[in-house]
Amino acid sequence: MRTSYRKWKEYPYDGEKPPPKGSSEAGYWPMFFSKGRDSNFLDSFHQPINWRIKNPDDINWKTELLLVDQTLKSLTPQ
Repeated sequence: MRTSYRKWKEYPYDGEKPPPKGSSEAGYWPMFFSKGRDSNFLDSFHQPINWRIKNPDDINWKTELLLVDQTLKSLTPQ
């Protein structure tokens, strides 16, 4: 027996009553997809995408937190 689930667009955002409505101003988003067993991601021209994502173990989180603190302290109403 197959269960029928509601689509994501049928759920309202948190704190709102009606579900979101589509917009003609949403623009165009290029299609990215994966191909093959190793899940290599390809762009719309079928070229491999080289993701430059750091390993979380290689990030100095203390330094990152200091940068966030400095940024927060320098924020103004403008």
